[in-house]
Amino acid sequence: MNAVFEKKNMTDIPLPPAFHVMAKHRDVGRVFVQIFDTALGRWLGAPGGLCFFQETCGKALVMEHNGDLYSCDHFVEPRHLLGNILETPLIELVGSEQQLKFGLNKKSLFAALLP
Repeated sequence: MNAVFEKKNMTDIPLPPAFHVMAKHRDVGRVFVQIFDTALGRWLGAPGGLCFFQETCGKALVMEHNGDLYSCDHFVEPRHLLGNILETPLIELVGSEQQLKFGLNKKSLFAALLP
């Protein structure tokens, strides 16, 4: 990880001051804060691991103990229930029209908010 610090100026990264303290003390790679690690990865060109950093959503589904599958771990509510894996194959639920539409909604909704 030290080579990264030599090639890039860490103070140019638009992250909270706490991240810069971690970088200054060379804690990156030893101390893990998910949002910081993902933001740093994105800044260095890695794909975003969190939906927050993705253009679209739909890859962080959640399954309940009873087999119910929801579109997102932040939207475990009836309108985002895709179905149950005991009744429908997982591949069908993940590739369903409802799930694809859910994933694309983020991009279109944010685009509608831009001037």
